[in-house]
Amino acid sequence: MNRVSWRDVREADLRLDDVESALGIVANQIGDEDWAICPLPEHGGDRSDAHFSINRETYTWHCFTCGGGGALPLLVQKCLDLDRTNAINWLAQYSDVSTDAPIENWKRKFKNIAARSHTETFRRPSTLPWMPDRLIEGYRLAYLNDPAPRQWVLDKWGIWYDTACSFDLGYARNYNWKDKLRGEAIIIPHWWNDKLVGWQARWMEDLKPKYVNTDDFPKQYSLYNWDRVKYSRAPLLVVESFATVMKLHQCRYPAVATFGATISREQENVLASYQGPLLLAYDNDVAGQSAQKKLAESLSSRANVRIVPPPEGEKADMGDLDGLEIEALIERAKPYFLAKTSL
Repeated sequence: MNRVSWRDVREADLRLDDVESALGIVANQIGDEDWAICPLPEHGGDRSDAHFSINRETYTWHCFTCGGGGALPLLVQKCLDLDRTNAINWLAQYSDVSTDAPIENWKRKFKNIAARSHTETFRRPSTLPWMPDRLIEGYRLAYLNDPAPRQWVLDKWGIWYDTACSFDLGYARNYNWKDKLRGEAIIIPHWWNDKLVGWQARWMEDLKPKYVNTDDFPKQYSLYNWDRVKYSRAPLLVVESFATVMKLHQCRYPAVATFGATISREQENVLASYQGPLLLAYDNDVAGQSAQKKLAESLSSRANVRIVPPPEGEKADMGDLDGLEIEALIERAKPYFLAKTSL
């Protein structure tokens, strides 16, 4: 293949899904980011969770564990041991770029721009996919009227009916996710700045991945349950999952979740704005404790950070505990400057 530019390749309908598959990357799309386990041969640190992301719009990547990052050609260079020219040529096979008639790429580009409607050109940013509340009304009513999902939620997470209703949990008997997965699912709505910005669906059956999201779900730009607690000054527990937030809420402890162990800079900035103490209480596994340490280090100069000791048991989290056990752990929380030697 003749030499082509990275600009030509990325503007010629680059098929990122095909690129990821060829590199052996198994990704989970969240908004405009694909999250996966870091594929770098020289990766240093834990590989047990999705701490690596590729932006589907800019084609830039970053590993939050080993710190690697850059444009997509650099990832190909590192994974396939190629120089930049050959890495771009390798990427070109997954696009519609024409090396013989580069002017056609520009024709295609301007044709696409001209074809966009006014609404498409000036639509809301993808990170704020505001939706009408009526979209989840059917799910909410299905949960209220069917005892089966209510019992499943109680058995799985220990969440009471009243608690689930206060968080507007929903249920879908035959949830269809992008015509790829179908089945029974619990629907978890997410509000940000008092607007519905999407929801997660947790399959009640043995489907993979266990959780799927609506398009452009703003995981990296928001915190679950933040709207409910943001004006409080009480100690705020920071955990990984929405289920743990609900369990803590029914035990009368305010909490927010970061949607997993991967924490973005935007989420850190939101947490730093909280006026009360932050109690970090991540899962008892390598990914959770590593993320907690990094978050504590980052926030320690901007917030009152305390560390809650992890519950006993591999991969245990506070949602697995009863009220008295949760209270006992919280009472053992230490300021970060005292706890950091043991992290």
